[in-house]
Amino acid sequence: AAQKRRNIQVVQVRVLAQRLLSRAGYRVVPAGNADEATERLRADQDGIQLVLSDVVMPGRSVRDFLDDLSHHHPGLPVLLMSGYPETVIGNHGVELDRFRLLAKPFSLRALLEAVRTTLDEPALKA
Repeated sequence: AAQKRRNIQVVQVRVLAQRLLSRAGYRVVPAGNADEATERLRADQDGIQLVLSDVVMPGRSVRDFLDDLSHHHPGLPVLLMSGYPETVIGNHGVELDRFRLLAKPFSLRALLEAVRTTLDEPALKA
């Protein structure tokens, strides 16, 4: 049975990760910062099913972005990624017990597994 194509919004994610996700069959909706991501989420008619975001991004803080997601898109799965230690991520106001975290650097396999797990088992939600 063919798997339905899933839609993923990526925020401040390197082009390589975007390319890998596209090649794996996901429709990628890139955004350069939190404000652009918020606008694209509002405008997307196909329904974004996952947000993949770096913890550190230009403009608004990741905490403000996650609060906005929680308010306007409750239940939308979020996968965060960072090259910083968890203590630093916590200093950005991210409640690590609420979100899956993918540590950088990561392999293609780790990225795809984290995306699949977050889509299939969105126990941790915005």
